[in-house]
Amino acid sequence: MHSPSLGPGRIVLVALCATLACGVAQAGKLFKWVDANGVTHYSDVPADGAQSVTVEGAQSYHAPTPRAATPASTVPPAPGAVAAYASLVVTTPADGAVLQNENGGITVAATLEPALAAGHHLWFVLDGARHEASGTSAEVPAPRGEHSLVAIVTDDAGAELARSTPVSFSVRQNSSAQPPQGPALPKKPHA
Repeated sequence: MHSPSLGPGRIVLVALCATLACGVAQAGKLFKWVDANGVTHYSDVPADGAQSVTVEGAQSYHAPTPRAATPASTVPPAPGAVAAYASLVVTTPADGAVLQNENGGITVAATLEPALAAGHHLWFVLDGARHEASGTSAEVPAPRGEHSLVAIVTDDAGAELARSTPVSFSVRQNSSAQPPQGPALPKKPHA
């Protein structure tokens, strides 16, 4: 017995017929019926007592048209207020520094131009926690590990006026597992 082979032309013809059959099936009717056990069935083939059901199109979503960005309104500074700070830089610690924590905290510092205006506050934000500065420096708690520090200036209402570039640094803490390195310590006499 010889089976005919499907050549490239026949494969295309079979694929075309299958595509058309799917389109006809999708465009066909849907039938609904309830069997003797009370179970509801749906099919594209009618059964005894089936009712024709109209199926609406697939649910879809249309994204709203994005609104054009409106320029931010500018509020003129109050008379005598500093409109902007030209620079705000964390000076201590340096970016990438490795510090030794001896007393539970470290000193951080910043410079800003022009000087801090009346009614403005300098803050140091260490790992997301705010610490108010005394002048241009502060003592902040910094346990062993990696940290990120940024300096910000706010007004009396808490609105941010200036922000420095973040600085990352590490803190080491002495432990018996990793004692401090340095000149040889005198040995204790044995008793």
